[in-house]
Amino acid sequence: MKKKTVITAGILGVLAVAAGVWFYHPAGKVDQEILSRLEGDYGIPYDDDMDDEEYYDNECFWEMAVFTKADGFFTTKPPALMIYDAEAGEPGLAGTIINLDADTMELKIDDRMTDKDYYPSGWDIETSSDTIEFTYEETEDGLELTNHGKTFTFVKYQED
Repeated sequence: MKKKTVITAGILGVLAVAAGVWFYHPAGKVDQEILSRLEGDYGIPYDDDMDDEEYYDNECFWEMAVFTKADGFFTTKPPALMIYDAEAGEPGLAGTIINLDADTMELKIDDRMTDKDYYPSGWDIETSSDTIEFTYEETEDGLELTNHGKTFTFVKYQED
């Protein structure tokens, strides 16, 4: 009887661990088709209005990268989104994409690649879960990310 109880408990333990891994694994909630469309490097719209305040925020011109493969420089586990200061190269916000659907993206913040005092103003990291959630819209030229009513527009760089 004792042996059956131990075996049953072992099987239930393995199932619980497997369910946890499946539930918390980023790829389980990430739409891979959307991710492949979003992958790439983004910047601010470069035009005559570049000096407008909508492009200059928190003393930075923000650039962004969405990547799906590990990179030796970045510590953020892919799939990832990183926003950084284009002029100084300083990281602002980085995280693993843990949720991605037709209009919402959620990141688990990478503390080593995020300066919590230095990223686009008006955005808010949920401190209890260390995540940030965006609504997004794919545009003709790139991507608009919105958090707490503050939207930033990023233009996707075209490969030559």
